Amino acid sequence: MLRRVVQVIIAVMIGVSVFIWAEQAAYKQRGYQAYGGEYILAVMAGVVSYCIAGKV
Repeated sequence: MLRRVVQVIIAVMIGVSVFIWAEQAAYKQRGYQAYGGEYILAVMAGVVSYCIAGKV
């Protein structure tokens, strides 16, 4: 149970960090016109980090 909680916390932290980075990069590059790629990237980063944390 505690392991799953830690996995979820890690996944959320990494997902949010990637989203903040991607949002800032999009703002610099195109004046922040969100096309949805930032959200997809953040979700993918969260899922990947959740899976990697589960294997450790």
